[in-house]
Amino acid sequence: MRRWSLLPFACLVWLSAACGAIAGAGSRPAARPVTDDDLRAVVLREADLPEGFTLLEEKLTSNEEYAATFKNASAIRALLDGWGREAGYEARYTAAAAKARVPAVVASSADRYHDTDRARQAWEEAPALLNQAQTAFFGITQLAAPRLGEDAMMLRMYATDAAGAEMVTYWVVFHRGNITADVTTLAPKHRDDKGEYAIRLARLVDERVAARRK
Repeated sequence: MRRWSLLPFACLVWLSAACGAIAGAGSRPAARPVTDDDLRAVVLREADLPEGFTLLEEKLTSNEEYAATFKNASAIRALLDGWGREAGYEARYTAAAAKARVPAVVASSADRYHDTDRARQAWEEAPALLNQAQTAFFGITQLAAPRLGEDAMMLRMYATDAAGAEMVTYWVVFHRGNITADVTTLAPKHRDDKGEYAIRLARLVDERVAARRK
């Protein structure tokens, strides 16, 4: 498995990319344009999560707003514009009660890009954004990805919180047509679920993306 060495990563800046409408081949009709409402509809909802999770934040993000979460905002903005990112929707949830093998935070996002090729490029280059993120992670490992969308990847990363406790993050990102989406989970290391929740929830998001692409 390929490994990335120590790279800074913005805790729960969900690294996704997106795309625009994809034209069909031959007599196949083009997929309908993806709207901001579509992006909001595919991300995770509170009802999708285990009991005890509540909404922490949700918002539609422009390229400028998304880039502002990284250290070199101007460079990230240039990347996003070059990839053809048009908009994204983000939501994250937190659970106050500590339960075994359940994440403390779950984040979900979906993004729209200008076309499918640029969505694929953004998906391929998403790990490069780690270089400009705010939080230092270690032990970054690419895991076997679940079958999602047209392409998918999964990373496991570790970090320490403000109190010095070790945390584990799983990030699953995929692209399908002109949408890319991801799910991120964060938990104390002793509550490591081996990525089970991230994979399960990413499959749910993928089902919604597929339905919206029809």
